[in-house]
Amino acid sequence: MKAMRIGKKICALGQVLIVLMPQWVMARLNYDKHNDGLMSQEYSHSLAFSPDGKQVVLAYESKVIRMWEIPSGKRTRVFKGHTDAVVAVSYSPDGKYILSGSMDNTLKLWDVSSGKVIRTFKGHTGGVGSVAFSQDGQYALAGGEDLSMKVWQIESGNELHSYKGA
Repeated sequence: MKAMRIGKKICALGQVLIVLMPQWVMARLNYDKHNDGLMSQEYSHSLAFSPDGKQVVLAYESKVIRMWEIPSGKRTRVFKGHTDAVVAVSYSPDGKYILSGSMDNTLKLWDVSSGKVIRTFKGHTGGVGSVAFSQDGQYALAGGEDLSMKVWQIESGNELHSYKGA
């Protein structure tokens, strides 16, 4: 599928159309031939490519993360466990894990192969709007609406540092 530009940034992946809007909210309009075949519209706040570029995950307001295969556009997995909108997502450097941040004030670590939550990190007092792995994959970083950035050790789940913003 060819990508096109119509006044906004647009990225086309198989049957999935992602529109980057000024508020950094992405609208996805999809004809889902792999499931119910119905046209649906959902909003996604974040997406990430796997390190090998073969998959993409999108974080949705509907409290889930969906994984799509590139370039077929086939949905391969749905990650469920947050209790509010998922607004941030990131792959680990080795591609085995996903971090997600949600308006439920948590950061979750997911196993890509099973789709299960490995660990839930708590400590933010507002929604978690940005997430990242350290380059070595040993630490999780998250920025929240509480104006703090927190660093957790992945293996132990311990919060190591908390930095308050202005």
